[in-house]
Amino acid sequence: MENTLIAKKYADGITFPHQFFNHADFAIFDQANDAILLHDAATGVIVNMNQKACELYGYRLEDIRKQAAITICTGESPYTTTEALRLIQKASSGEPQIFEWKSRSKNGRDFWVEINLSAVTINNYKFVLAIVRNITRRKLIEQRLQLQHSYSKLLQETSLIIMKHLNLSDLLETLIIKAGILLGTSHGFIYLLNADQTALELQVSIDLDKSCLPTKVTFGEGFAGTVWQTGEQLVVPNCKNWPAASFTNDYICAIAGAPLKSGDKFRGVIGLCYLADEHYFRDDEILLLSNFAKLASAAINNAELYTATKNELETERQKAKTAYQFSEERYRVLFNNVHDAIYLAEICSDNTLGKFVEVNDTACQQLEYIREELLQLSMNDIVPIELRSDMNEKIVDLLDNKFALSETYHITKSGHSIPVEVHTHLLYFDSQPYVLSIARNISERKQNEKEVNRMDRLNLIGSMAAGLGHEIRNPLTTVRGFLQMLAGKHECQRYQNYFELMMQELDRANAIITEFLSLAKNKAVDLKEGNLNDIINMVLPLMEAGALLYDKTVKTDLQEIPNTLLDEKEIRQLILNFVRNGLDAMPPGGSLIIQTFCDKEDVILAIQDQGKGIPPDVAEQIGTPFFTTKEYGMGLGLAVCYSIAARHNAAITFESTATGTVFHVHFKRKK
Repeated sequence: MENTLIAKKYADGITFPHQFFNHADFAIFDQANDAILLHDAATGVIVNMNQKACELYGYRLEDIRKQAAITICTGESPYTTTEALRLIQKASSGEPQIFEWKSRSKNGRDFWVEINLSAVTINNYKFVLAIVRNITRRKLIEQRLQLQHSYSKLLQETSLIIMKHLNLSDLLETLIIKAGILLGTSHGFIYLLNADQTALELQVSIDLDKSCLPTKVTFGEGFAGTVWQTGEQLVVPNCKNWPAASFTNDYICAIAGAPLKSGDKFRGVIGLCYLADEHYFRDDEILLLSNFAKLASAAINNAELYTATKNELETERQKAKTAYQFSEERYRVLFNNVHDAIYLAEICSDNTLGKFVEVNDTACQQLEYIREELLQLSMNDIVPIELRSDMNEKIVDLLDNKFALSETYHITKSGHSIPVEVHTHLLYFDSQPYVLSIARNISERKQNEKEVNRMDRLNLIGSMAAGLGHEIRNPLTTVRGFLQMLAGKHECQRYQNYFELMMQELDRANAIITEFLSLAKNKAVDLKEGNLNDIINMVLPLMEAGALLYDKTVKTDLQEIPNTLLDEKEIRQLILNFVRNGLDAMPPGGSLIIQTFCDKEDVILAIQDQGKGIPPDVAEQIGTPFFTTKEYGMGLGLAVCYSIAARHNAAITFESTATGTVFHVHFKRKK
């Protein structure tokens, strides 16, 4: 049978002596947390297994001793006995094998395992030891993550499409069509709250009989009114049996809806329907609809903002046409009190931008120029060199579309780069085309997005660390125990150096796992009232000794600060990590300064080095787990610092120049 491994007699007629497995050397396998099987190296036959393996596969040791048929392969390619025997023979030849495998238990249940094969010799018999771990749960999680990734990618692609629609009526129709495509239905609708916020009014319905949906519903009325009342998504798998149905027609079978919100403010309802009885909404589709509703809310806000901005700009354009009615002073007050930078430039005959003909005070302040200097420049002069090449193409597109919305960077007089969101409009004065650009500084928004993304990654790594760290240690402990046992055997003395090297590497791996576990966001902390200065003074001799070895110094400037809630061990680790990084960044002769002081409601820990600074591309990755610029670094030091800070409700900031870097840790004062 293809999918059967059989415990049988050897070719020479000698039955393997099962009493051997009562030997103390093999008894230790029953103490392991993983399933362990022993295969004959030549035939792949299973000759013994520990208790965990019996439980995993549903067999008994008596089945082996009676040479019963033991089925542990599914038989479907590539999880066949032939492939299993090939891997066993490779391991027997001295090539350890680690792979994932689809196994089958005695009762026919299929499940996923991770198998580690290695050759062993016991009492002059050559075997292959298989360490087996059930990873079915992990595979299910991976499948869910892959599905979530697919949904995220689909949402991202959809967002790029709908964000281009700035006309509200066109946008609403596009939204319901795209939502239907995502969930596999062509039937849907959108309600929006009316101006006086007394009722929901039907804005658009796709592929639905208009008579089946009410044009207006009140709070708590019907499906849309219920979503308005609860403020949460709602799924009705069988509308015909739903007592709150407000449909004038019963041909809608299943319906799902989600609220449209602007922040905490309710705006409307987006809903999708199935008309056939056999269709229903899965949980992952409902989650997808909920996420799409958030995206749709942002798109609606963007369209309304565009409409408001367009109307405002149209009003300003009309005012400009009748500017002779207003004084120059009133015009300047209006123009210069806009919080966004405004640039007006003429489009030349070759479709290139000429010099600015008008700028407001915000533009001058943002770019650090005086007005006269800025009027001598063009748009090409304030964007990075690498972005100038496509400027002409954007002008051609603008002549066709009349409006553009984009994100770019502006360069200040001092050379700093500022991220901006630019609304660009095509205007005509006396038949001459002009470009009106309204640039909003989005540095804070970008920083917030970056911080949110970094914390999401850190939380994900921390969650994985808590679950995987202990699981990885278990097999490491088992392997190290065997190495120690084998190292003590007389017949293995000639391999003593190898055993010691392997145990050293296992200890190093265990140290990495220990630091990895520090990332766990749910790690328990013992917060007690304490003073940062006391902890710094406690570890200062250790830091000074470490710096002295490399001809460097550690100095302190500790001001009087109040007590805060601290976990002494974690704060000690945070300080040592920062100091170690600072010392590594400095050449011999450099000094590292540790400061403490108060700033408003925060207690500040500052650690400043005299290194060469952090390059901008590296600064973007600071705090990312496993990112390092050191040759032998693990990339966990700063990630651990950020995790410790998060557990203390503290924030980390840093400033870097060519003469050094200073990290600030902002602790909240104890109230």
